[in-house]
Amino acid sequence: MDEKILVVEGERKLRELYQTGLKDAGYQVEIAADGQHALKKLKREPVDLIVTDLVLPDGAGFDLLHRFLKVTNKMKVVINTSHVEYKSDFQSWVADAYLTKSSDISELKSTIDGILHRN
Repeated sequence: MDEKILVVEGERKLRELYQTGLKDAGYQVEIAADGQHALKKLKREPVDLIVTDLVLPDGAGFDLLHRFLKVTNKMKVVINTSHVEYKSDFQSWVADAYLTKSSDISELKSTIDGILHRN
């Protein structure tokens, strides 16, 4: 697989878990601890898919997600958050998937695989 994924996660241990698990699944993985670093990475090099929390150290909610999509609207989006209340917000519809954070990343990997490889 040559697909490139950007994981935007404020919690270091989860960020490392996702990075390792997705690399093991064959993806190229970039990580960012906050929205500003993610924006810089997106401006330098596009990605195929972004996995992002909605509550990050430098911003919350959908503002950051919309800023990511302004850089490139061609990437796929997986919202991965522990804040289930955002799921009912119509702004979450811009995402290709909405998941609840877990230390078991099997659902995350299968969701990403389905999004990137569906025909």
